[in-house]
Amino acid sequence: MKKVLTLGVIVMSSLALVACGNNNKADKDSSSVESISKKIDSGDDNISNDDQQIYATKNKIVNPDKGTMEILGFKQLSYKGKPAFAVEWKFTNTSKKQLTADDIDEATHTYFQKNGNSEQSISSEDVYILSADQADYDSVDDDDDDAYNQAIANYNAWGTESDRSSEDKIEPGKSINLLGGELIVPVSKEDVKVQIGNHDESDTDVNIRKDNFTIKYSDLTAKPFTSDLVSTLQQAVSEASQD
Repeated sequence: MKKVLTLGVIVMSSLALVACGNNNKADKDSSSVESISKKIDSGDDNISNDDQQIYATKNKIVNPDKGTMEILGFKQLSYKGKPAFAVEWKFTNTSKKQLTADDIDEATHTYFQKNGNSEQSISSEDVYILSADQADYDSVDDDDDDAYNQAIANYNAWGTESDRSSEDKIEPGKSINLLGGELIVPVSKEDVKVQIGNHDESDTDVNIRKDNFTIKYSDLTAKPFTSDLVSTLQQAVSEASQD
């Protein structure tokens, strides 16, 4: 009888120890989950999605999941009689599936320049490549047929080329050079800042610590479009002139 009782006590003690161990493990697991949650809420660098966020390097925007977009050169145009610049971009597909340039270009990018003591935006959605004087056929003298026809051709050709960002397919590991849709209108001779996103912590798609890069003002005239894009635009304008 004593042996049975002793065995019973041992069994009960073992069960108590197991239960205690399970409770301790549960407490630790709960504590770990709470700790992780606090780290995420506080933006702890050890637990973040930095490797998935869009960020900037020199002359380049990197979308880790899809690809890169790099500024290659500029072309001087004009806007309301002031110097303005079109932008050539190189899009590279680093994913494993077919993409368009628009698939890679998921974050907004805006151009800024210092003007006196303030920083001013020098690009906007309302002023884009087709806003350039060279494509503004409405401002051309009605009696100047050649100028009017040239403006129409520029408008159609540049519109077609800038639309390729949503149409042309880029195979995995391949690149394509495209005319950007934006038009940069400088307000000074200061360097130009390219801002990705809104520099706001609520914009979780962009790494706020690496969300801009700088273009030297001199590069606007020192780095022309590549010969490939120049040829493509010339052909597009020529075809548009014949329509």
